[in-house]
Amino acid sequence: MQNTPLVDASSIRVAAIRFLARREYSYYELYKRLKPRIDCQLLPLLDVVLSALQAQNLLCDQRFCESYVRVKVAAGQGPLKIKQALFHKGVAESIIITVLADYDEQWYDNAFRVWYKRFGRLGEYLNDQARQIRFLQSRGFEFEHIQAALQQGRQQVSEE
Repeated sequence: MQNTPLVDASSIRVAAIRFLARREYSYYELYKRLKPRIDCQLLPLLDVVLSALQAQNLLCDQRFCESYVRVKVAAGQGPLKIKQALFHKGVAESIIITVLADYDEQWYDNAFRVWYKRFGRLGEYLNDQARQIRFLQSRGFEFEHIQAALQQGRQQVSEE
């Protein structure tokens, strides 16, 4: 992407659409990307252009959030880590809660899948289990998801 200064609404719009052609962006993310290339006096114009893109449904925080969550869930991240990342990307809390609610039933299975892929069995000692818990916490899973994953691991061991 060129770093040429953006001097009018059409050049700002073209640059924004180029970013959006590659992937979804939140309003705040796209604003941060374009702001360094715009003169301070034209910053209000950036807001106008991005608002117009939102009105045309080319820029949508809801769609960005859905896409982001889908990718991060597939990568094995939990709801806490995803929620925090979306806050930093400027997505409204109401949108985050709505999108994450669609995945409520999957968090338990995802926590077990991530745990099983990394460890495959329960630790023999308490410090091993504590390490497994810390690992799942670092992935952003809530404690109830972690407990369920470890319980499922215990059941799997007792069945063998």
